[in-house]
Amino acid sequence: MEKRFDLVKTEFKKGLEKVLGFDKIFISEKDIDISSNKSKIGLSSDKNIIRIVRSGGIGVIFDNYRIEGKLIAEMKANDSVAYIPLYKITESYRLYRSREIYKASKLIKYLKRKRISIGFITFTESVEGMCSYMQIMELAKLIGADEDMAKKGISEINEKLIRCIK
Repeated sequence: MEKRFDLVKTEFKKGLEKVLGFDKIFISEKDIDISSNKSKIGLSSDKNIIRIVRSGGIGVIFDNYRIEGKLIAEMKANDSVAYIPLYKITESYRLYRSREIYKASKLIKYLKRKRISIGFITFTESVEGMCSYMQIMELAKLIGADEDMAKKGISEINEKLIRCIK
C-alpha cells in the first residue's frame, strides 16, 4: 500500500493524520525548513528560490501560483518537484475561490506541458483548513490533474519531503 504525506503550516492534534488518511503530516518550520537559503524546499515567492533549486533543492512550493520561466527551467534541469498548495482554494470564498482555481489550473497545465513532477499539499495555517486525502484528490482533479497524477502527487512525489526533514 502506498504511503501518503502532506505539509501544513500549523500544529495539530496527535492522531489527526490517521483520521485524515495520511501516514505523516509534516509541519513547516518544525519538521521542514522552508525559510533559509540552506533549505531543500522553498517558496516560489522567495527571491532566493532559484539559488535554492540550483543548490540541490528538491522542490518549490508555488504559494502564489505565478509562472516564471526561469524558475521552471531550473526546476526541470535539477529534477525538482512543484508543490501545489491547496489552502488558497479551500480558505477563500466566492469570486476569490474561482480566481484561485483558475490560477492553479493554469499552473498545472503549464507544469504538465514542461514535464515537471507535481505534488499536492494542503499548506494551511489553521487546523480547520486541513484536508483529508480524498479532499486533496478531488481538489487536484478540479484543477486539472487526472486520478493517477493526483495519487502520485500525494504519495510518491510527497515522499520526497522526508529528505527535507531538519
